Amino acid sequence: MYKPTDKKRIKKQIIKGIEKGLSIIQLTAGKETPDANTINNWLNKDTDFLKEYARAKENHFILESYKMLEIIDSCGLTKEEIMKARAQVDVRQWFLGRLKPKRFGSNTAQTNIQINNVQPVTGMQILDSTEEMPPLEE
Repeated sequence: MYKPTDKKRIKKQIIKGIEKGLSIIQLTAGKETPDANTINNWLNKDTDFLKEYARAKENHFILESYKMLEIIDSCGLTKEEIMKARAQVDVRQWFLGRLKPKRFGSNTAQTNIQINNVQPVTGMQILDSTEEMPPLEE
């Protein structure tokens, strides 16, 4: 459907767009570009394109990390400016954590367990699972 020269040009445009942080859907919104399914098929069939795509994603993640530093470094000292900068960084961290959880996701897993109506137990004997159970007293 696409000439090899057109395909090559489109792939380069996609890689440049991915590095800038654009999504496949944003990049395929134009009239002259293939749809997202076609791009995904190209990624599945062309290992070189897939490697370039992965590298572009990595470059985008690095760029976003520097943007977060820039936001923090350039924020003012008022409470509102600090809160705005923090919100901007938090959203970027959340988004990057969803796109690449192993690298940008939170390391801390929080588990909250609430136990109600627990009464202390007395007169129980803890047994080793390798020992035989003593007979029940009647």
